[in-house]
Amino acid sequence: MRNFKTQFALFLLLSTSVGLTAQAPLSLYGMKKIPQSSLLNPAHRSEASFFIGIPALSSIGLQFHNSGFALEELIGKDVEDPNVAIRDIAAGLDNEDILRFNFRTELLFLGFEIGKDGFLTLGADVNQVVNFNYPADLVRFAFPTADEFVNTNIDLSGTHYGAIAYTQVHLGYQHSFLERRLSVGGRVKYNNVYGNIYVEKLDAQVDGRTDRMLVTTDVLIRSAGIAPFEDGVDFTPGQLFGGNTGFTFDLGVSYSVTPKLEVMASVLDLGTINFTKDLRDRVSKGTYEFTGLEFNAVDGNVNDQTVGDQIDSIFSFSETDGNTYSRALTNRYFLGASYQLTKNHSFQGTYNLNRWDGLNFHNGSLGYVGTYGKGFQLMLNWNVINGTYMNFGGGFGLDMGAFQWYLLSDNFYGMIAPGTAQTVGFRTGFNLKFGRDRMKKRRMEGIVIPSTAPAATPTENENQNNQ
Repeated sequence: MRNFKTQFALFLLLSTSVGLTAQAPLSLYGMKKIPQSSLLNPAHRSEASFFIGIPALSSIGLQFHNSGFALEELIGKDVEDPNVAIRDIAAGLDNEDILRFNFRTELLFLGFEIGKDGFLTLGADVNQVVNFNYPADLVRFAFPTADEFVNTNIDLSGTHYGAIAYTQVHLGYQHSFLERRLSVGGRVKYNNVYGNIYVEKLDAQVDGRTDRMLVTTDVLIRSAGIAPFEDGVDFTPGQLFGGNTGFTFDLGVSYSVTPKLEVMASVLDLGTINFTKDLRDRVSKGTYEFTGLEFNAVDGNVNDQTVGDQIDSIFSFSETDGNTYSRALTNRYFLGASYQLTKNHSFQGTYNLNRWDGLNFHNGSLGYVGTYGKGFQLMLNWNVINGTYMNFGGGFGLDMGAFQWYLLSDNFYGMIAPGTAQTVGFRTGFNLKFGRDRMKKRRMEGIVIPSTAPAATPTENENQNNQ
């Protein structure tokens, strides 16, 4: 049970401290000169005839977001007791607050033209994702004030939690129609999960007392790929291919309504993962006395007990192995539009809906994209991320010959002062691009087209003389 306690400690500490979120930055959707933008819309076509991301360095990034509070509110220099701070924070929470985290490392990504109108991409990456929707009642229950002991109006059924770690191999194809005014694309992904844990059910009936709560629980937590480590098996690289697999699919389209206006849409990660290996369920059913949890914000321990130790000792979880299940990844939907003011300057808007575990999370972006010189693209944008509005970000793509470096963030302030921001993150990487469209145009500029009529042929001269 030791590693199970560690999982629970992570679960609670994340929920009450660092709230994490991410997908790829919204800023990436409009940066079509960066090949990785096609990972958000497979209809986006690279400007290069061939590109390859520098292996393991083509895309590295993380983002985190906590809609309920900033980290400084919990463990800032002015906070004397984080347990008191948690109780103060709980008073301002609602049932829609979300914590999300994604760390993604791209191992390989390349693409090349097929004929005049086709483009093929393939790649592989490693992902770690945490999703946690924590209602205010959960925080009030876990860290109660004296008033909560006599409060029986506590509902934990709105709690959603899932963590997944997986490798992914993908193959995509884009095709252009109508002289490249219309572009459609798709991608198939093979996902191999090496770790998953999620809360399938978390129900509790609370009977308040003056100094404690009597809690009747009905809790089911399911996991896959984690049991061997809990049982003392050492991790090996082979376990990155854990045997819990499934296919997911991306679809995308873009259409140039006029020479200046383009609209686009995409949907990502449709499909499910089947969990059949190294399975373990944990169940708590019973009635228990509960007076709340305590933790040290530095190392998570209080009196040599982690938060997970406390949970396990109070709620007496039992274990059952071998029950299979299926789960979907987060489904992501995008709608976008771009209006070109001049050849090198445009405005873009993007709407993003993320669906996970029956919940909807809404994001949006408005921004400016400009191209300067021969190889510098700049984006500046304002982003609304799940109800938080003060997110000003953007990024750049810099081409130096065939070499490209890019850096993107949805909230610049979060990179400077992560403790006071609710959204923090970045994505950066390096690519090699060959046969770019702009290079073809530059070569064409060197061709001289005669401005005078060609000399008459001998036959034409004879005809003129006869006249």
